[in-house]
Amino acid sequence: MPAISEIQGSQIALQPPLTALDDAAWQAWLTKGRLNDERSARTRLEAVKVVSILGLLAAAGFWPYVASYEGVLRCAATVAAGFFMLHAVRLRHHVLATLFGAIALFYNPLVQLFTASDDWKRLLLVVSAMPFILSLGWRDMRRKP
Repeated sequence: MPAISEIQGSQIALQPPLTALDDAAWQAWLTKGRLNDERSARTRLEAVKVVSILGLLAAAGFWPYVASYEGVLRCAATVAAGFFMLHAVRLRHHVLATLFGAIALFYNPLVQLFTASDDWKRLLLVVSAMPFILSLGWRDMRRKP
């Protein structure tokens, strides 16, 4: 029967030797991870923009059916516009941030700015989708400082 020290020694011998990770390989691995993170964040952001565009245009198209859910629509439009406004401010797109801020203010569910007829509401939903469409057209929204 083998002794415990022999068993432990054989287990240690079976492990492959550890190699030192050089700095260039480490930096390449970090860069690859950062690029993957940026790409996935950009994909998620574009998906939310497309959903926002489709939601606004669908609400405009099916207004007689969604008119009773106007409060929910106002909340969703305000949240989406506020999110993209903060994103545009962070990327220094101040004109786009102003447009999204106007949409968030207009669709504010707490305080309604003015009342409009159903036809005007349809038109305003379509017009509100335009900043989302514009921001979707700009693939790389980063500006140089």
